[in-house]
Amino acid sequence: ALKQAIRYSYYSNRVVVVLPKEHIKSAKSNINIFTELNVGLWIFDKNGNQLEKLYTPRFHKPKDYRTKEKIINLLKKKFKFL
Repeated sequence: ALKQAIRYSYYSNRVVVVLPKEHIKSAKSNINIFTELNVGLWIFDKNGNQLEKLYTPRFHKPKDYRTKEKIINLLKKKFKFL
């Protein structure tokens, strides 16, 4: 999930990994990596239908603004709602 989040950071203003409560142990013990990379880490508890925010990333400019614009334009064409 962290690798995917890092890829998304190239064209996103904020990236958050949301993991089910039962799969959080390893990520939680390495939260320093998430904070250093400015990738959020949240826990979702489906039984309690709750979201716990361990770390919420700062807003940032995408690393590749042109890719962001390209993706937005593709979504506009495909879904015709933006």
